[in-house]
Amino acid sequence: MALLRVWVYGCVSIWVCAHMDFRPELSLRQVEWLCSHDYVIVSFIARGMNAGVWLVSKNGKWYAAKMSHRKSTRVRMTEKEVLHLEMANVLSVGPRIVECDALENILVMEYIRGKTLATWLNENNSKKLLKVVLKRVFAQAQKLDEGKLDHGQLGGKLHNILVDAKNNPHIIDFEKASYVRKPRNVNSLKHALLSGHTGFSVRIREMLSPGDLRVFE
Repeated sequence: MALLRVWVYGCVSIWVCAHMDFRPELSLRQVEWLCSHDYVIVSFIARGMNAGVWLVSKNGKWYAAKMSHRKSTRVRMTEKEVLHLEMANVLSVGPRIVECDALENILVMEYIRGKTLATWLNENNSKKLLKVVLKRVFAQAQKLDEGKLDHGQLGGKLHNILVDAKNNPHIIDFEKASYVRKPRNVNSLKHALLSGHTGFSVRIREMLSPGDLRVFE
């Protein structure tokens, strides 16, 4: 695995994989910001249309750094996401904000190590654990509804919910959240998980009894 050393005006050098796909690419100022705040890039986690998420380390701890593409057309994207995530954090939902810089479009958060809910559902064979995880994720969705914050992307492929090693679900990615829209977090989850029209809901209905399902419906 080839490595490249990136020097930033006398800061400690950062090692990155030469073949690593860094699109959306980082600006020099974003790399400078990471260096000046003692963060080291560990690996690339995920890429979206307007931003990417990197695993970074500082003082022996791992964090997730979300940074928008320098050519992104979304105005004030980081500023808006920070506001929405702050609202979610007040409700004890979402990864904890560590620090941010709206001008450089950088958001450093708690790193959630886990599987997407979609992957977890496909791999899990325990009825007991399924009920526990569903109860916990619906409780978080209910908190968002009561806090008047609509996530906006809780259904679909369920990639915005991570389940950690202790079977705790975590709702992530508040980029398209809104406190203006009517919150439909619980309804979005019900459609994705319980409607009977998706692969996830079919599997859940096969594992749980009608009585179990009524708790969530």
